[in-house]
Amino acid sequence: MRTGILGSSNVGASFARAFPSRGHEVMIGSREPDKLNDFAREHNGLLDGTNGATAQFAELIVIGTRFTGTKNALELAGPQNFAGKAAIEQCRLRGPTIRRWTPDNVHCRKRCRSRLPARRE
Repeated sequence: MRTGILGSSNVGASFARAFPSRGHEVMIGSREPDKLNDFAREHNGLLDGTNGATAQFAELIVIGTRFTGTKNALELAGPQNFAGKAAIEQCRLRGPTIRRWTPDNVHCRKRCRSRLPARRE
């Protein structure tokens, strides 16, 4: 299965290392794809690119961004590229970020769903 990982921090990179061992063809996307060249080279067969290219490539999209970068990552990926595709949300919240960014108790999953109405459940 073609799997796209949005986010290149610890969470995204962990998914990008894990999925190929399960037979997935993997592309990892970032706002700054050039910074992924070495990472992709170190992990044979791993593709790298922009968030938009990654979302277009994928049949399954994993959102592995920091919570504060999720909105931007989804916009760069292009909501239209999620149409009919399965998406796994695994944003990362840490420390005071939880209180600062979720005062209304809106979880990352809910925010992702509201921005990606065409994705497959």
